[in-house]
Amino acid sequence: MEATVSGQAFQRRWWTIGALTIGSLVIGIDVTVLNLALPTLAGALGATTAQLQWFADAYLLVLSALMLPAGMLGDRYGRKRLVLAALVVFAAGSLASWITVVGIGDGLPPAPATGRAGSSRRCSARAARGRAATATIQ
Repeated sequence: MEATVSGQAFQRRWWTIGALTIGSLVIGIDVTVLNLALPTLAGALGATTAQLQWFADAYLLVLSALMLPAGMLGDRYGRKRLVLAALVVFAAGSLASWITVVGIGDGLPPAPATGRAGSSRRCSARAARGRAATATIQ
């Protein structure tokens, strides 16, 4: 028995591969950002090397633990709907993290030295990122 694939299913497979690739790319970028932030976290929290290893491992542990429930939810509600919902939740979390670090000008209280909203918080976040980048280069 030969399995035949209809023309529509054949073309849809590229969209499926693209969606899975985007999901994998998002995970890869997130792990990369976490690894780049480890020197800053070590300095800010005074974490040891073992504790920094747990930061990275905890992310993968949670991701692995959610695979079985995600499969069940995908079977129940549809894989496409679940992947799109997961990407939206991830994007919202990334946006919330970005707003916390960089800040939105109107939403932050004025900085004492400049009187401009959020500028000192943004400058200190940029300086911390700069120190982390310099520490990893040297």
